[in-house]
Amino acid sequence: MPPQLKDPELVDAFQKKRDQALPLMENPLLLVRIKWDSASLRMFTLDAIITRHTALLLNPDGSAHIICQSIEDAGFRPLGEVAELHIYSTVDDFYRTVISLLPKGSTVMAEVSDEHYTLDRLPPHAHRRLSAHLNIISADPLLLELRATKTPAELSLMRRAINATYNTFQALSDEIKPGIKESEIARFIAHRAADAGMPYPLNFDPIVASGPRSQDPHPVLCTERAVKKGDYLLIDMGLSCRGYASDITRTFIVGGDPKDDERDSYNTTLVEALTSEPVARKTPKELADRIEKTAVEGGFHHLEKHAYGHGLGTEVHDPYPPLSTVSTPLSNKPLTPGVVFTFEPGFYDEKGGYRIEDDYFVDEDGYARILR
Repeated sequence: MPPQLKDPELVDAFQKKRDQALPLMENPLLLVRIKWDSASLRMFTLDAIITRHTALLLNPDGSAHIICQSIEDAGFRPLGEVAELHIYSTVDDFYRTVISLLPKGSTVMAEVSDEHYTLDRLPPHAHRRLSAHLNIISADPLLLELRATKTPAELSLMRRAINATYNTFQALSDEIKPGIKESEIARFIAHRAADAGMPYPLNFDPIVASGPRSQDPHPVLCTERAVKKGDYLLIDMGLSCRGYASDITRTFIVGGDPKDDERDSYNTTLVEALTSEPVARKTPKELADRIEKTAVEGGFHHLEKHAYGHGLGTEVHDPYPPLSTVSTPLSNKPLTPGVVFTFEPGFYDEKGGYRIEDDYFVDEDGYARILR
């Protein structure tokens, strides 16, 4: 069974996320789950399983409303202490209820974005219906901040997903032998994920790439290829706990020890570059530049083929922080405590790919630490 959160935990988590949002709000925030899931809505509801039209309206004065169908209201009842619940019957009733909570012509922030796919979750038909009564603007500035900085409750859920992923890798290490197929490894991961009790076990279909296929950072997910002794075997997977993601990669040498590969020392060198000095108040680009400088000085920069990491949270690729040397508005936004990201230096040559990926957070002292 998936881990359950006690009612006080849900209320406290909602309040902390609300308190994080209020100083940044000038207009009401409307988050909806209609045609597809809203990762931003899950930040506030955490424990609820949502499959039908659902909305959260948060006002700048701190008052909140949750609009849901009766079949799913049980999951929201614990939040009745901090938000008014509205139960609807039909889709038309859903829209009428949302609109009735705001004066006609009100300006409302919603998940409409031209720049960030994971922040663009308001379907066109819903936008048309709501914008006939409301002035809808992008919630990007607010959601980028809320998605980037995790509360204690969010970090706790991520730790559960991350530790379950490490446990899956540990069990998997005993299964990797010459002759096993990539597809069999992928099925083993799926079964272990389900056994871990995660409600949405896999964030993404795992990448299982052996031999020559491991040279490609983003290969076809898996094939019927049987691994051979001496193969490099790259496995990238992530589990999810109450919608919060992990994303971890390990490289195996079939019948051997990856510690014998010189690229293991390259990875260790870059991890030291990441963790040896505070990262808070540095921008992701400054951090990536520092790591790249270490790789250049070590003489192995030519083996790298991708960015050093990405944001992680209610999406496997949260928008912030992009750990890349490419300059963008988000790559120049300083890091702060509570930010979570992956670190995944990868080295690729004719022998195969070698990538170790772990999930890090910025601690209260400003250092990047593995989230466990």
